[in-house]
Amino acid sequence: MNIAYYTCFYGNENNAAFKIPIIPSLKCKCYYYTNNSTLLKEISKTNWKGVFIDKPPNNDKQKDCMDSKHIKAMPHEYDDLKTYDYLCYIDSKVDKVNETFVENLIQKYFIENDYALLLREHWYIHNYIWNEYNASMEQPRYEIDREKYRNYIETQIKNGLSARVDQHCATGFLIRNMKHDKIQDINQTWYEHIQQCGIQCQISFFFVKQLFNEFIRPFKEYPYISSINYNQDTYNNKILLATEYCDSGCYIDAITIYESILDYISNADDKYNICWKLYNCYKQIGKEPHGFFYLVEAFKYSKKRVECLYPLLVHYTCSNMCETAYNYYLHVKEFYENHYLTSDLSNLSLIESDKYNFYVPYYIIIIADRLNNHSCGIKMFEIIFIKKQLSIDEFCIKNLFFNLQFYLGHILETNTNFIKLANEYIQFLYQNNMKSSYEFINTSTYKDYGIDVSKYIV
Repeated sequence: MNIAYYTCFYGNENNAAFKIPIIPSLKCKCYYYTNNSTLLKEISKTNWKGVFIDKPPNNDKQKDCMDSKHIKAMPHEYDDLKTYDYLCYIDSKVDKVNETFVENLIQKYFIENDYALLLREHWYIHNYIWNEYNASMEQPRYEIDREKYRNYIETQIKNGLSARVDQHCATGFLIRNMKHDKIQDINQTWYEHIQQCGIQCQISFFFVKQLFNEFIRPFKEYPYISSINYNQDTYNNKILLATEYCDSGCYIDAITIYESILDYISNADDKYNICWKLYNCYKQIGKEPHGFFYLVEAFKYSKKRVECLYPLLVHYTCSNMCETAYNYYLHVKEFYENHYLTSDLSNLSLIESDKYNFYVPYYIIIIADRLNNHSCGIKMFEIIFIKKQLSIDEFCIKNLFFNLQFYLGHILETNTNFIKLANEYIQFLYQNNMKSSYEFINTSTYKDYGIDVSKYIV
């Protein structure tokens, strides 16, 4: 097959996209177009063929990015590229493309069928242009042109195009059939729309695809290599970049990186933490249900940790779906009830002790009472009483004692240790000036079981 791969970067070094992706092929030509002379020197040390674009950087990331859209959309106008039968474009931020996967797609959809363009169906933004718009506006680089994007979308809808489609596509990975008689029309039309719309080219492609729908084939398969041998430096660099994106509010870019490395990491604790970070990124862009997938995925990597359990408990308890919440708890139940109190978790990273020592058992107490599983709830009280976590919301502590009344009748008369632990916990609260947390339980209901707070109330 007469195939070439290409990517590009326009701009200065102070841009997160300033990087050299893993070369997708050693048997095919792979071109890297750039106007950055420093990057060009680095490219010369790799198997990429660097091509210098004599167009000075703008010192404006928006303008630099717009300049790069020409070669992304219009490769048929570049001498090095227009001679190939098939072209595969990849964003400079993506991971190593699966070369065999590309060749199989070309065989199936270009040779055996007559499509002009292949690209990936978006994996979490679906069908509706305003979903893409809202997700994009979470990123500062797009948000500054908010009104321009909105006006563009409204204009296309007024012109008769639809706000809803069967398939919405991601444009960071494209395979073109350069022999197809429609490919230049698609390229030219898309570039014109990009200029009208802005640098978020997934918004413009949403409408361009409608104009050429019969010639464009989205696919759902994962197009990247899933067996890259990452070393620790590579991993650390990716984590640092993802962190930088998070800090700047570019949560979608952070998601892309975290998702790209999850399968490559061997350390279970690291995989767990990435799942936790993915959940939080999805939550930040208003897609918390998408993040739930990674909370559940985290159970594969640890049966000891509860950070990823906690949001599930909160969500399903507040949704009055306590059986569902309890079923998720079952993933950690054996360790948490039987071994946690005697275990050392200091070797695990990013531990959130307040979740372990108070908030997880707090919600399990509520769940266990609703499910009439009081033996489980009693164990949760014991964890809270023993761990004595500081810096807890007093409102939650008041609720804890309020819920205690529903358990007192289930405590065996011989279980004097439970009462002892309860009183020690009240003393702990008193010593830490949290007197209002327990003063309302100065009643006979509690006193009859040996829980007497009168001496702590002035």
